[in-house]
Amino acid sequence: MSQSVEPPILPEGNPDREVNCEVALESAFAALTTSEAQGWTPQETAATLLKIATEHAHRLEAAAAAELPTSKDNAKADVPAKNGDKVRVETIRPKSKKH
Repeated sequence: MSQSVEPPILPEGNPDREVNCEVALESAFAALTTSEAQGWTPQETAATLLKIATEHAHRLEAAAAAELPTSKDNAKADVPAKNGDKVRVETIRPKSKKH
């Protein structure tokens, strides 16, 4: 099960780039959510995809934090901090189905 993801059609900084990324990832995501045919429940699949995505976002946040110069470093090196590298992480829980 290999799904190709289309490259971005909008430049970085474009306000619609996030939507462009969502559209590019939709088919790959849809392929992942067919896991029910393999015996996984939709809730297991959703929770696991959320966990993987959250862990990935935390790794990106940690890597960006390690690369960002501190204000002390900026004074020494006279280099501006990379404000665009920050990643916001939110916890999202899937809604449980009511029977």
